[in-house]
Amino acid sequence: MLRTANCRSSSKYFPRAACGLLFFVGFFVTDIGLAMVGSLVKVSPKKKLFMIPPVLAVFIGSRRNTIPDRDWGANVDQLYALAPPFAGRWYTKPIDPAIALELMARQFEARLEEDSLFYLEAAMWKSAGGPKGVLGEELVQKHYAFARRYKAEVKPERAAAHFERALAIAPSARMYHDCGTMLASHRELTQAKALLEKALILEPNLEPTLGALALVNKLIAERK
Repeated sequence: MLRTANCRSSSKYFPRAACGLLFFVGFFVTDIGLAMVGSLVKVSPKKKLFMIPPVLAVFIGSRRNTIPDRDWGANVDQLYALAPPFAGRWYTKPIDPAIALELMARQFEARLEEDSLFYLEAAMWKSAGGPKGVLGEELVQKHYAFARRYKAEVKPERAAAHFERALAIAPSARMYHDCGTMLASHRELTQAKALLEKALILEPNLEPTLGALALVNKLIAERK
């Protein structure tokens, strides 16, 4: 990340206007100059290589004269304010990781909604306060919807993965019950029992779960 600092109008530093001009020349020559020279003048590829050192020297020299060593430790706000020729020109404040990750998720969700959940969950853990709660609720609903879909399609492993992600964010008796009964139907009785018991910890009088747990305990006893 390019850092810049204030330009001093003394013998040691160039004036602000000169600093801005040198930055412009450095970037212009580095990014565009070589391409223009190559298109307007017949220069062999080997000779173009000899043009790179002076181009870089112009850019590096201008940068060194605008960034005193003592200013390299400046914080984000100071660097932004000091950036010549006007604030923010050569230094941009970094984007909040939570915002960047959520933007990534939104780009994927229209076509690859299931894959977008990875980025949305990362954004949630990077967030704090209200935004974290909002993203958490959205994630739980989406994971639960995928879990129910895969459960209906008889894809227990994929359904269980979504149940697990939703429960990690916001445990609920309903989801523990749904995942437990799904596993029981696929003869995963030990795991099913553990999930049904967790559901009853949250809601001790949940009748469907009480009945499901009694049936699972009966099946486990018959196995022995």
